[in-house]
Amino acid sequence: MPVVAEKVPADLPDEVIRATQWSKKKGRVDRSGQLHALVAVAMSHGYSDGQTMAIGQLSEPGQDKWPNPDDLYRGIQMSIEKLRPNHDHVGLTCREAGCPTVHHPQLLGQLLAIEGAFKSNYRPGRSLKSDSMAMDAFLLLAHQLGDLVIDMSVRQLAKLAGVSRATAEHCLRRLTRAEYLSLITEGDAGVTTPGSGPFPNHGYRYRLTCPGAEPMTHNHTPVFCAFEGSRAFEMLDPKHELWHFTGLHRERRTFEALVIGLTTIPEIADYQGLTPRTIKEHLTALSLHGMAEVKSDGQTWMAHDRPPDEVAQELGTLGKGRERNAQYSHESKNYSTWLVLRKKQRERELREMEDRLTQELIDKGFRWFGSFLMRTEVYEKSQSAKAKRLSAQLKSQHPRHRVRYTPASDIAEETRAMLRASSDAQMTTDQSTSIRKRVIVRPWVEDRAAREASI
Repeated sequence: MPVVAEKVPADLPDEVIRATQWSKKKGRVDRSGQLHALVAVAMSHGYSDGQTMAIGQLSEPGQDKWPNPDDLYRGIQMSIEKLRPNHDHVGLTCREAGCPTVHHPQLLGQLLAIEGAFKSNYRPGRSLKSDSMAMDAFLLLAHQLGDLVIDMSVRQLAKLAGVSRATAEHCLRRLTRAEYLSLITEGDAGVTTPGSGPFPNHGYRYRLTCPGAEPMTHNHTPVFCAFEGSRAFEMLDPKHELWHFTGLHRERRTFEALVIGLTTIPEIADYQGLTPRTIKEHLTALSLHGMAEVKSDGQTWMAHDRPPDEVAQELGTLGKGRERNAQYSHESKNYSTWLVLRKKQRERELREMEDRLTQELIDKGFRWFGSFLMRTEVYEKSQSAKAKRLSAQLKSQHPRHRVRYTPASDIAEETRAMLRASSDAQMTTDQSTSIRKRVIVRPWVEDRAAREASI
């Protein structure tokens, strides 16, 4: 729906006034990106669409890019249509309305510090292109969620960065090794925590970090935040099929350098850490598809924004990314279903194992204590009779062991006779032992002849 410009408010905040002016000193952003940022700032202060349209027409970068008022109107209209769903709070600021897109200035400073450190210092070699796309995906998602802690799965990173699953795994490993990502662990055991945020199924939790530098705490807006929703953002979106590995995958960062304001080959080469010859090849490839053009001086270059789908159609990559993303979505759905089935199967196995162990314990306990637990009166009588029979059999087989005491006088008489028989009045060891044995054993043993005589 066309927006009609209203009267410009008289008391514009300083932040809105600064956004209407050139902001190249704050960051390397293009003219459409600065206009888009102005529209976002106006909406964040609660201005209506008509007031935002009037404020947008004051943009110096927008007037420089679109001298024709009709073209400027269309650019502002496009930004309003893209940003209004995220700022549906006319009359209230984002902070008053609790808008989820409002972030603490410290968070934006940290994101900017991480982005600057990565693009200035990260030089892994051949994997720079893929790692840059993965890092941009992390930064974009962190800005959308408003947190440096992100739940990310390999498939989700592959879809956001426009790379394959294998490449996404390698990117995660390299970025973690370079300390731009840290895998959050649970406790001291080092157990990875499954993601519980946007991707709860099989993701891991990562924290964006800035190695070797303190996070910045100013109010500057990171480049990817200013590009969000603009044509430049659409062109630099890493998951777009334009940057497929069979398309302009190698030229993406060179085009990004042109968009953020670098114009000469040495500047772009220093920005990427590549040779001027490689940068010239990238610029030539971009110029073939109408995305870059050398100026009249023959030394400086400028970027041209084209509809990304048209370029992807020329490259023959249109549709490849969608097919791969559909495949990853199908795999994620199947994996989620498999997780549910596996969990149910595991619970069933645990229940069966518990029942089996319980039954084994019951069986062993019955074998050990069942005879005592299951005794009845009849069983007790039968066992008592059996014991009596065994006792009678033993007594009949060994009659001499029947107990009867021997008088102590007989033992004393034998002891005195043995002492008198000793010539030296001393007992030998054998004699002493014999007496001791007789004293101990004799009371319990009865002579068979004496027993028969008494009968």
